[in-house]
Amino acid sequence: MLKENGLAPPSDFRAIANESGVLLEWKGVKNAILVKGISRYPETPSDGEIIYEGSENSFFDEDAVFGADMYYTAFAIENGKVSKGARAKALIETKASKAPKKVSGESGIDYLPAVIIAIAAIAIAAYILHKRGKKKKLRIFGKK
Repeated sequence: MLKENGLAPPSDFRAIANESGVLLEWKGVKNAILVKGISRYPETPSDGEIIYEGSENSFFDEDAVFGADMYYTAFAIENGKVSKGARAKALIETKASKAPKKVSGESGIDYLPAVIIAIAAIAIAAYILHKRGKKKKLRIFGKK
């Protein structure tokens, strides 16, 4: 573990993405600063957006960008001194990529085959009615 200014960076730093954002966790420091970057890892606390500063050892980034790689660097901070950074990266999949591949009813039967069958039944009924209509007039909605 490389030290800068006599401080070790946070250890076991990790980023865990879910549909709501990114959970960031780390160990081994009294106070930390988390910095977020969109296209690369921040090299210093002023090299990106500071999203957390404090004594906790976890933070939830609910402002992460869906579908983009999010780069995070965690720094230990003490008495105005800053450590080297620990890095973690996360990707939050877009909500569209989380959509179900098939639409199913509660019974587990796919709707698509049911829709195709219903359309075929309507077409057959229309054909039969059309053929009958040539032989005999039908009463539709009470009309004569």
